[in-house]
Amino acid sequence: MSISKMERFLETHPHCELRIQAPNIVGGHGDRVKLDGGMKDVLNKIGDAHPGSELHSRHGSKDIKREKSVKTIKKHVDIQSKT
Repeated sequence: MSISKMERFLETHPHCELRIQAPNIVGGHGDRVKLDGGMKDVLNKIGDAHPGSELHSRHGSKDIKREKSVKTIKKHVDIQSKT
């Protein structure tokens, strides 16, 4: 709303009042926010220490043997849960 429209609106609606507040600034999301190398190392260490966690699936070291083992275990858990 432009300032002239706002002034007209306030004149026609005397029960309303104008409150000037700080603008809402949104930041911290999008393409420009990336983790630095040191934080990635910390997250990798935490993920390696907790192999079944969500943090491990995102940041932990992934080797072929571990990935195949997890896939096989998940397959058998799914089979057992169906019966």
